Amino acid sequence: SAHVRVDTGVTEGDEISIHYDPMIAKLIVWDETRDQAVNRMVQALEHYRIAGLKTNIRFLHATVDSQPFREADLTTNFIATHETLLFPKPKLDLDKALVLAAGFILEHRKSVEPVTADPWSPFGRKNSWRMNSEFAQPLSLQVGDDIHELKILERDDRYQVLVDGSVYHLNARLDEDYLQAVLNGHRLSVHGNLHNNELVLFYEGDTFKCTVYQESYGLEDVAGEGSLAAPMNGAIVAVQAKVGDKVSAGQSLVIMEAMKMEHAIKAPADGVVSEIFYAEGDQVAEGAELIAIDTEEAE
Repeated sequence: SAHVRVDTGVTEGDEISIHYDPMIAKLIVWDETRDQAVNRMVQALEHYRIAGLKTNIRFLHATVDSQPFREADLTTNFIATHETLLFPKPKLDLDKALVLAAGFILEHRKSVEPVTADPWSPFGRKNSWRMNSEFAQPLSLQVGDDIHELKILERDDRYQVLVDGSVYHLNARLDEDYLQAVLNGHRLSVHGNLHNNELVLFYEGDTFKCTVYQESYGLEDVAGEGSLAAPMNGAIVAVQAKVGDKVSAGQSLVIMEAMKMEHAIKAPADGVVSEIFYAEGDQVAEGAELIAIDTEEAE
């Protein structure tokens, strides 16, 4: 509507650099009265669906929707005073969010699987049908550091989902990114974005993020502590090793500055520095390898 305006200077393919405030868009609403404008803004914030970036939409939604803001009871310590209002508990409890996530993932899988020739054959159904048995398919979802094991039994038009010892009955229908669900008799609708096993659900201004967990069986390199890559976009402040230096585990090799803080990149194991990819003053992108260590040569 003409009463809602979004100003953004960012389009697909643009770089959000480290040199500016990370504002990607500005929401502006207009209405006849302040109350109506506030309602319009709450509604507009509920319609935002941004995945892949951290945003403050949930905080903005809680702020604009709060009673003190509606009453224009504003002071410079507004956030500190109303902390519990502005950082509320999630609107979906964890188990319900996990069940909806499972419904979204399974319905999405059905939508992308090829259709078989015989629509009446039980082997053509996409519901894990097995002869003479009820098969509860497992699904592991990771939320933060926690992995939740779900078991899902699929009937013709509904799911039974077992999570944390409770059984949930779920009917789910996915239309592109819009999931309409009936969960234990209650109607709920959420939007979602599933990309490379990362799922984000959007519900009334809240977001719920989880990852479809797959065992890596030790094949993947462990990132994080032992990584020699830049943790985020930033600048090299100091290189504290030379090619050929023997280094020991935990030793600082490169210092970089990002988000106005210094980060030390440390050796994950004893070894010898084989290559240095950047010099002091260089700008580096998140994920760029900064230095290489040969761990074979270490005595």
